[in-house]
Amino acid sequence: MKYLIIITALFCSMQADAKEKYYKWTDENGNTHYTEKKPKNIETDEVKVYNSKSTKINVAQDETKAEIPNEELTAEQKAAIEYNRSEQQRVKEIQDRENCIIAKKNKVTLEKSFSVKKKNPATGEYIKMDKSEITNKLKEVNKAIRTLCK
Repeated sequence: MKYLIIITALFCSMQADAKEKYYKWTDENGNTHYTEKKPKNIETDEVKVYNSKSTKINVAQDETKAEIPNEELTAEQKAAIEYNRSEQQRVKEIQDRENCIIAKKNKVTLEKSFSVKKKNPATGEYIKMDKSEITNKLKEVNKAIRTLCK
């Protein structure tokens, strides 16, 4: 969704001033060719090329922290980017709440159950976890709860 808004905003800001000419033609084998020079004795179609004012986006590791030069953006593009950032934050908060609930349920299971089983990814069989595995898993779950359940 966010990419659709950004792409739409970029297309809306395109300027339609063609500077170079390109030609399209099909040979006897049905292959389509594009050239800058018009071939002699061959029927061609002129291809319209639209140059646009491009926007440089330096994508950081986290897409929500993309650096975009403000002077190159239209008001619509700025609004679309801000909307996308707020939507990403909203979705992350919802996912964190859901994962918090799951982590709390996992903690209860690990603490209260006499026997905890896990699925072996290689065989698909369920195997009993030993005490050290349960202790390690509890540490992971407690860390997840501290992170997600703010």
